[in-house]
Amino acid sequence: MADERPEPFFAEHSGTELLRLSRSDRKAARDAAARMSVEAQAAACQDLRLEGRSEFLMLVEHPEDVVPLLPEAELVQTVRAGGMSEAAWLLELATPAQRIAAFDLDCWVGSELQVERVHEWLDALIEAGRPTLVKALEEIDLEILLLAVHAEAEVAVVSKEQEPPIGYFTPDGVVYFGTAPEASPHRIHEISHALFSEDQPLYWRLVYGMLFESPSECEEFALRWRTNRLQDLGFPDVEQAMQDAVPVGAGAMAAILGLDASAVRDVCAGSQAVTGECVEAVNFN
Repeated sequence: MADERPEPFFAEHSGTELLRLSRSDRKAARDAAARMSVEAQAAACQDLRLEGRSEFLMLVEHPEDVVPLLPEAELVQTVRAGGMSEAAWLLELATPAQRIAAFDLDCWVGSELQVERVHEWLDALIEAGRPTLVKALEEIDLEILLLAVHAEAEVAVVSKEQEPPIGYFTPDGVVYFGTAPEASPHRIHEISHALFSEDQPLYWRLVYGMLFESPSECEEFALRWRTNRLQDLGFPDVEQAMQDAVPVGAGAMAAILGLDASAVRDVCAGSQAVTGECVEAVNFN
């Protein structure tokens, strides 16, 4: 009599089921995933806990078809949960909107850009390879790139009659980049040489910005572009979010002048401990 036992999976099933199967029979799990549509694979990935998503995406046969279907915020969270050391291959498969969202959603605290986070994403893009790096540098705001480079490098224009500064390097023979002792020469070297090799107009815009644009101006414009994009994605601005969070007539706001950010946060934490009410610093100007 023929064996009529049903297959252990239907055409569509959860990511948790697939991962569980993969640990005992990886081929069966891959075959089961292959019977699902890419839309079903993307949905199964989103249903997983964040730390399991990278493993799931490595299980499917064509992750390059699945990754672009993930919402921008979901991919950023997936990368962070899996660790930045594993981010390169996901960024290589990501869409321009997903790569831009990495900087918009993960590199800001309130209205303050966290340059260290920008450096982490740039390092992952460098690891992903020059084509991905150049595409991403063309996609993100120039102001973000300028702030990241400004934070650890300076440029000098050197004529043929002059000696370049000691320790500086040049992609073009005229503009020399120098990095601070605690900075990453590799990061600046890769960015400058990749742009000079693959996108000279953007390279010269970077050089011009390094020479003539102040970091404060760059951050002002970067915040403006980011705010506009987040509103397009459905994120409210600060004022609207504050209004939505508290019923009309409840709660209060206060402006604090003359204290740095850490002192303001300490004051809020102390007030919350005493009153038992929520007291948060929500906007720094």
